[in-house]
Amino acid sequence: MSTKGKSYDTKIYPQSVNESSNLLTRIEPLLTPALLKSRYLHEVPRVEVYSEDELQQEIMMAVNEVELLLNVPVFSVQKREKHPYEYSMLNNNFHFLLSTRPVQSVESVKVMSTNGVSVYTFPLEWLEMALAYRGQINFLPLLTTFADKTPTTGGDYAGAAIFLQAMGYNRFISAYFEITYTAGLSNIDGNVPVVVNDIIGMTASINMLSTLQTGYIYGSQSLSQDGISQSSGINRAPFNERIQALTEKRERFISRLKMLMFSKFYIGNI
Repeated sequence: MSTKGKSYDTKIYPQSVNESSNLLTRIEPLLTPALLKSRYLHEVPRVEVYSEDELQQEIMMAVNEVELLLNVPVFSVQKREKHPYEYSMLNNNFHFLLSTRPVQSVESVKVMSTNGVSVYTFPLEWLEMALAYRGQINFLPLLTTFADKTPTTGGDYAGAAIFLQAMGYNRFISAYFEITYTAGLSNIDGNVPVVVNDIIGMTASINMLSTLQTGYIYGSQSLSQDGISQSSGINRAPFNERIQALTEKRERFISRLKMLMFSKFYIGNI
């Protein structure tokens, strides 16, 4: 997915890293069926019942599940959302908290009419992207005052100036700014952070082990020497310990990743 917009020119993961050593692999291609079996399902009985296509489907399902668990897109997506104007912005400079993070780039910031006509387009040079990985985009026109960067009107929209004047005498205007941006955990198509691949692999393994477990009717069987009698031992949950261990490890990884991208608020009485 190729986009042209304003970015901070640092790595998406690890966050805010400008350069890193090649001695440690932090980004790798998305999990393959062969890696899924070797990393997470090694020597698991009956895993051979899954074909290559079925393993690929399990991986894709796990990717979608991980996106829901993290509330973050694994691969790049471009979004467009509206944000309100508040009077306090005039005194404190604008900043926007975008709903999806980490933000890779911002393609446009506009004032749009309710019928979809572009009224004003703000220069991308006004944007400060240092906190984009947390979804925060700062609006700092003062830093480009001498660069001759000013908003441009869109087409021949009648009364366009009224929209900017409204910022001076209105305390709040809903859905005033329209922002188009790209977000995701990796800006390299087909590649993801190693830790995210690990979460995807654990999620796919948990789902597969749960399915395989239902096929175990007997845990052990024995036949007497004369062949007259036999006995069977029932074990309906042979993978429970493995599933529990993978689930706990996955939750720790998800918690740490969320700490990097989302803020925590503590509320109490003093």
